[in-house]
Amino acid sequence: MKHYLLTLNMFMHCDALIELNRYQEAIECYNEALSINPKYVDAWYNKGNTLQKLNQYEEAIESYNEAISINPKYVNAWNDKGLSLYNLNLYQESIECYNEAISINAKYLNAWNGKGNALFNLTQYEEAIECYNEAISINPKYVYAWCNKGDALQELNRYQEAIECYNEAISINIKYLNAWYNKGLALYNLNQYDEAIECYNEALSINPKYVDAWYNKGNTLQKLNQYQEAIECYNEAISINPKYFAAWHNKGLALYNLNQYEEAMECYNEALSINPKYDYTWFNKGDALQKLNQYEEAIECYNEAISINPKYFNAWNGKGNALFNLNQYEEAIECYNEALSINPKDVDAWYNKAITLKNLNRYQEAIQCYNEAISINPKYFNAWNGKGNALFNLTQNVEAIECYNEALSINPKYDYAWCNKGNTLAKIESISRSY
Repeated sequence: MKHYLLTLNMFMHCDALIELNRYQEAIECYNEALSINPKYVDAWYNKGNTLQKLNQYEEAIESYNEAISINPKYVNAWNDKGLSLYNLNLYQESIECYNEAISINAKYLNAWNGKGNALFNLTQYEEAIECYNEAISINPKYVYAWCNKGDALQELNRYQEAIECYNEAISINIKYLNAWYNKGLALYNLNQYDEAIECYNEALSINPKYVDAWYNKGNTLQKLNQYQEAIECYNEAISINPKYFAAWHNKGLALYNLNQYEEAMECYNEALSINPKYDYTWFNKGDALQKLNQYEEAIECYNEAISINPKYFNAWNGKGNALFNLNQYEEAIECYNEALSINPKDVDAWYNKAITLKNLNRYQEAIQCYNEAISINPKYFNAWNGKGNALFNLTQNVEAIECYNEALSINPKYDYAWCNKGNTLAKIESISRSY
């Protein structure tokens, strides 16, 4: 009896240390208790929990294993071992532990939710949803399962259903940050940008330091062409985390859209100082340099993007444009060909190649490229106009007018097409008078 009381008192002292967040001392205390009674199952279990709090997951698993070896039906030990394995990204092993817990107690809420989370991370979203449904059937007010189910539905692009789940979570806990934030993401994916911003605002009212909410609010404002407001959001994100390279990058995009190219480049440079291997930033820096007529420097950026991702067809196309602007037409065509070998449906590459061929007086080849662009996008009025110009240069005036008419049927305000049509009609009139 004395032995039992001693270990019990020591165990209670350990628990008190945990309440004070003195985890290392608590572990030493559990070790003392276990030195007195190595079969003290709750001490092993609580030691495991304390090690989890210190992110020492492998050591935690050893403690849970000790508890399970003493009592194979210790459901909490199976569940929390599953959580430690999950935190080590050992999702399949985690599921096995959750299954053990569920086999002992089919109504074990946390085990169903934990198994769902592990399946989610294995991209088995349908199976994860089944687990979250089990948890919800046990406790319809289990807010985490509603939110996690919403996340799985988002991964399946079932955004409206996801929103319904987030609404359930919010109805249970109106201050549930993740539900507001993730509802915003779902609304964004449904192009409901104003409603998404309202959700991000709710999240930020709960936690003004929620960096991802600032970032995604900025992204949503960009979709609404509210670039200045977007920049303010990116600035908030950067003030919270100066190493948030995506915020620097997207701030650059917003500045680019405001024609503030120098300032955009400063942001791209910040992003690249954090992550030099982000091909998209190199590409966008190249585009900003082109706007500043710094074509050689732009080519260097496109080359960086291509060295990171040789299949980045937009970078090949951008490099082609820079070479075009340097009058290096043959080299530009090589770049457009690279882009088209990667993506034969790259309408801009076909169009840009056509313009380049036209500048080389290779009009028939240019027409073939315009035709490719038009076959991909029959409403591409620039391609219709360009084809008309190539036909004009081949003195196929009637056919040229047909192309200008197509361009004008798509965009009646297209001044170049009106001008080109006028020139062609004048030429036809001049030819008819000569006879």
